[in-house]
Amino acid sequence: MNSGFCSNIPENCTKAKDRTPIPLLGVVGAQCPECSSPLTTQRGASGFDSKWIVLGVAGLLLVGWGVWHLLKLSGVISQDDIDVGIKSDTKFLLRMSGSNTIGAKLAPELMKSWLQSMGASDIGVNQIKVDGKFVPETVVSASLNKQQVQFEIRAHGSGEAFKHLKEKSADIGMSSREVKTEEIASLAALGNMKGRASEHVLALDGIAVIVAPSNPLASIGKQELMGVFCGKTDNWEHLNAGHGGINVYVRPNNSGTFDTFKHLVCGSKPLVASAKAVEDSAELEAAVARDPAGIGFIGLPYVKTAKALAVSDGSESVAFAPTTLTIKKEYYALSRRLFFYTPANSENPYVNQFINYALSPAGQSVVRSVGFVDLSVVVPEDIKKPDLLAGSSCKLSNNWRGEDRNKYCDIKATMKDLAVPFRFNTGSSELDNRAWQDLKRVLDALAGRNEPRQIQLVGFADAQGSYAANVGLSVDRALAVKDALRTLGLSNIEIVGFGQELPVRDNSNAEGREQNRRVEVWVK
Repeated sequence: MNSGFCSNIPENCTKAKDRTPIPLLGVVGAQCPECSSPLTTQRGASGFDSKWIVLGVAGLLLVGWGVWHLLKLSGVISQDDIDVGIKSDTKFLLRMSGSNTIGAKLAPELMKSWLQSMGASDIGVNQIKVDGKFVPETVVSASLNKQQVQFEIRAHGSGEAFKHLKEKSADIGMSSREVKTEEIASLAALGNMKGRASEHVLALDGIAVIVAPSNPLASIGKQELMGVFCGKTDNWEHLNAGHGGINVYVRPNNSGTFDTFKHLVCGSKPLVASAKAVEDSAELEAAVARDPAGIGFIGLPYVKTAKALAVSDGSESVAFAPTTLTIKKEYYALSRRLFFYTPANSENPYVNQFINYALSPAGQSVVRSVGFVDLSVVVPEDIKKPDLLAGSSCKLSNNWRGEDRNKYCDIKATMKDLAVPFRFNTGSSELDNRAWQDLKRVLDALAGRNEPRQIQLVGFADAQGSYAANVGLSVDRALAVKDALRTLGLSNIEIVGFGQELPVRDNSNAEGREQNRRVEVWVK
């Protein structure tokens, strides 16, 4: 046939309405000269080829799917519309697994910011639903270098981080606790998980102990906490906080928050059988705030309407409230580090790129915006600040055994605290992995300032051994930090050691002693 007919709806084109024959002229895919619709070689009852109806409907469906997919990637379509789990054969540029504390919000926000820094577009963050219910899994999608890419974040608990690293089903492990000895051994093929190439301190968090706003209790010791959460203290009168039974709320036992709290407070003892496990931290906080008899624990960013208690770590240490400053200095008894763990020599080039971004000032600003405590070092402009050790009355303390009992208070009165105490690997004078990163942060904070800076390093030790020996150890640690800072180009550094004075943690246990072995940095 040498002619065709317009396939448009007759009312929109006169040639279609009149069923006017149009010469084909041997052209493949010829179009109507009036409306540019495709030509058909047969007329249906209504004057146009019925096969174009089928093709048109199929085309509309294909276009509709494409539009939906683009809207999903850009986040326009609600997450409620996604009801599929992550397929096992899906290819991800980067796979992260572990802590819900990190993976629920912090990791996706870091991923978004990182992708934006590389010029990615159409970034979508979608939580996965399986059988109509959300699961703690997120897929971040984006257009990067003209390609569609995906990143996987599974947040089922810190223990999963090390399991999936070993299985090589994760590139980065997220953990809200330090790697355990047995996990280090099981992952030896990937390198030393405690080495600087594998353990990355991402941020700081505090596990807040919360009660209802009406509860008269203001502070509590770790021994009292142990009685409530893993002992026989079941009435508020035992804590001088009224009468009636205590309702205990906890996170589920697969969460890093639970693991850290149990380790710090209960040790090997199980939590009380009557404790009510609540999966979501926000729900737990709201439940305790509504319950005058309730007490629970959550990550610091989740404290909204409940009252957070100050916590002391032993009779000699001060009860610190969970604040940004006390957590940044790791003085608060229930503060903790948040970690990324990676193979020492990952074959995935995106691993180091992402880790470096997360630890950079840009990444740390994301940490801060999400509500965790970042590791940035800032020189305070105003030295008139609340005294972290208020109540210890260091100038008048009869417990101070050294001759320079007032010198520390003089330092506090005339200098500025960088809130970055350097700590050391267990049983070693070697700086730990956070401290190595903090060296550069201190340098960056002090660089580019016109006025000369005097740096005062103040060393402390635990209470084991003789007093004189501990003073010597505290001086040695301050000297180690001084040498490290001098290699970076900083000078005008003075050191002093106060031995076992001013403990911030309990000297009766190994972890408390480790926290007391520290070097504070003050500037003038």
